[in-house]
Amino acid sequence: MGYHAMRANHSKTNAAAAPASIMRLRCMICFFWALDTRFFAVVPVFDRVVFPVLEAPGICIPSLRIVPVYEVCPIFVNHSKEAIPMHSAKRIAVIGAGGKTTTLSKLADLHRTARVLLTTTTHIFPFSPPVCDRLCIAPTTEEITQALAQPGVVCAGVPSKNGKLTGLSEEILQAASQSADWIFYEADGARCLPLKLHADTEPVILPGTAHCFVVAGLSAWGKPICEVVHRYQLREDWAQNPGRLVDGAVIADCVRDAVRACGLPHAHLTVLLNQADTVTEKVEEIAAMVRELEAEGLTCKTCSLQEDGDLAKILSLEGIL
Repeated sequence: MGYHAMRANHSKTNAAAAPASIMRLRCMICFFWALDTRFFAVVPVFDRVVFPVLEAPGICIPSLRIVPVYEVCPIFVNHSKEAIPMHSAKRIAVIGAGGKTTTLSKLADLHRTARVLLTTTTHIFPFSPPVCDRLCIAPTTEEITQALAQPGVVCAGVPSKNGKLTGLSEEILQAASQSADWIFYEADGARCLPLKLHADTEPVILPGTAHCFVVAGLSAWGKPICEVVHRYQLREDWAQNPGRLVDGAVIADCVRDAVRACGLPHAHLTVLLNQADTVTEKVEEIAAMVRELEAEGLTCKTCSLQEDGDLAKILSLEGIL
């Protein structure tokens, strides 16, 4: 009897021998491998609960299916539905204006006993000591892996204009994700202004980002919109009245714009109303703005990133992740 005929005969024998009342069971054994940046699985599907090593009488060799790994092993999936490796750094974004660089510096300092990567998806000036322990310019996968092999803060990016760095390639970022514990990155630009509105192409949020800090600078209070709000022309009413003075309503609208553009759930966001030391006479107005934003489900912290000792608890991410 030929090979294929034997297989067919074995299958018929098994089907006839099994009681009709017993449901056919399937046993899946998954073999994983990384293809590009996603994980896939080879899934053997058996007609019986057996573990065949070789074909034998009464046992059918299964067919194989290739499927995304999250279909057979949900533990590999994060909230954005991207399949990720077993070890993957926690990705934390910082967006907005009026303190992003300081926020990144504080985050790095608080976590430097772990393996930390500071980078961007837009453009940043390279961090230097004491914030950064190691600087990697246009690293290879081997170089970024080696740089992140020990605790400390690594700043990495690709050279761009005016001495700035731009973002890492997907390949390098994937290698970094498998070596680092934390990836802190800046996801938009603000031209050094304390407030901003977002264009359609920003912020650039990485897949799998666990949390995002939205920064807004209170030093803009009382100043003309055209002087302190980056891309203010994106709001038609502000473009028509560029001399309008910034108040709590303007700042709150900038925060809402960042939240909308970011796209993460409110539970994955923390709003940092920075530079509180510059508007000490506006305590009541700021408190009213905070109540309004918190009523919308946002977590807001009024602070001075340069001076506030309480920031350690906020930026440590304890109770957040």
